[in-house]
Amino acid sequence: MHPQALEEFLRQWRTEQDSRLGRIEVSLKKLSENRPNKEFYTVSEFAKLVDRAEYTVREWARLGRLRAEKTHGGRGRKAEWRFTQAEFNRYEAQGLLPEEETVMGNGCDPIKSR
Repeated sequence: MHPQALEEFLRQWRTEQDSRLGRIEVSLKKLSENRPNKEFYTVSEFAKLVDRAEYTVREWARLGRLRAEKTHGGRGRKAEWRFTQAEFNRYEAQGLLPEEETVMGNGCDPIKSR
């Protein structure tokens, strides 16, 4: 390829890449502005953010696949799971925590689902 043609090709390529990068940065900024940044999330809020059913999120919390804490319910209310912003960020970056096997008294035989 002729040196001038190569220089022109590279100039156009850089311009196109800069344009794409600019569009990506704008999209990321819009996404981050639309995402709520709260101290705690309810099961419902967390489920919507990760596009999963509320039942699934509750099970993940119950099984220790997500770090969550139970709130003390108000008058007549049951305790509910809540998730921190830090846990949401961790989940987004790393996914679910690994499964832990439940073991029987001697610590040797895992309990199997029937």
